[in-house]
Amino acid sequence: DDQLLAMHLAMRKGNFTTAKFLLQQNPTVGGNKKSSKKTVNPLETLANRILGTGSRGTEPNEKEFKDEVKQAFPELEYFTPSKKASDQEAKLLVTDQKRTVCGFFCIYWITANQYAKFTHKQKDDKLKDESGSWGHLVQFAKDNVKIRTPGVL
Repeated sequence: DDQLLAMHLAMRKGNFTTAKFLLQQNPTVGGNKKSSKKTVNPLETLANRILGTGSRGTEPNEKEFKDEVKQAFPELEYFTPSKKASDQEAKLLVTDQKRTVCGFFCIYWITANQYAKFTHKQKDDKLKDESGSWGHLVQFAKDNVKIRTPGVL
C-alpha cells in the first residue's frame, strides 16, 4: 500500500506530524475519524492481550505474538528484500527486520514480566540475571515509561 510506504518514509525521516496524519487517514491502520465504520485496530488488540486487558484474556504465545506484530505493523514488509536486491542489501534488510521484531519481543517480555522467555535462548547460566536487575527493569517500565495501558504500550 502506497500510503503505508509514505507513512514509513515520513517516520524514518523524522516527519512524525506527517506520519501521524497519514496514519489517521488510513482506515486499515489508524482509522479515519470521519468514517462511520468502526475498524478493529490490531495494535490495540495486541497491546490489550499483552497487558491482560483484552477480550481474548490471554497473553499471546511467541508465534501468535510474532504474527500479530506483523499484522499490526504491515510496514515490516518493507524490510522484505526485492528480487533485484543484492545479497548484501537483502542481508541488511532481513537483519533490520529481525532487530525490529526482537525489539517488539523485548517490549512484550518486559511488559508481561516474562523473564524465563527473555532468557530461554541463553545457554550459559552465568549470563542470566541473578542480581535482581530484571525486577528493576520491569519496575522502570511501569513507573517511568508508564507502560500500564494499551495506549502507552
